Amino acid sequence: MPVKLTSEPEPGADRTGLIDVVAPAGPAPEAVELVVDGQVMDTFRPGGSPPALRAARHAGADDGMLGMTLEFDRDPGPDLSYSAQVSVDGGRTWQTLGVGLKEPTVQLDRGQFPPGNDIRLRITTTNGFSSTAAETTLFPG
Repeated sequence: MPVKLTSEPEPGADRTGLIDVVAPAGPAPEAVELVVDGQVMDTFRPGGSPPALRAARHAGADDGMLGMTLEFDRDPGPDLSYSAQVSVDGGRTWQTLGVGLKEPTVQLDRGQFPPGNDIRLRITTTNGFSSTAAETTLFPG
C-alpha cells in the first residue's frame, strides 16, 4: 500500500505521511500495528470512547474568520481527534474544514458562504476505531 507523504514538509524535518487503508478490526479492537518487513514500526491504541458534542459556541470573529469553541458532554482527553465539515444546503452536501484536529476549536471563513443560507456544522469525534457525529445550525446566512 502506498504512503501519502506530507505535501509541504519542513526543511530538515522527518518525512511523514498517511496510510489510507480499511482493515477488519473485529468487535473490540485493542490496537493496530504498522509492520514493515516483519518489524513492528508503530502501534496505535485507541483512547476512551468519543464524547458527544453538546454545543458549538461563538468564540469571536477576526479578519472575516468566525471562531467556534466545541463543548462536549465530558472531557475528550488528548487521544481523540476531530473532523469538521460545513453545509449550506441543509446537509445535502458537505465541505471539509479540517481532519485530525486536536484542539476543540474550528475557524470558518464567513465570506466563503453564500448569503441567505443557514450554515450547518458537523463535528465527528474519533478515538481511531469508533466515532460520534453531531450537527448544529450556527447562524442564518
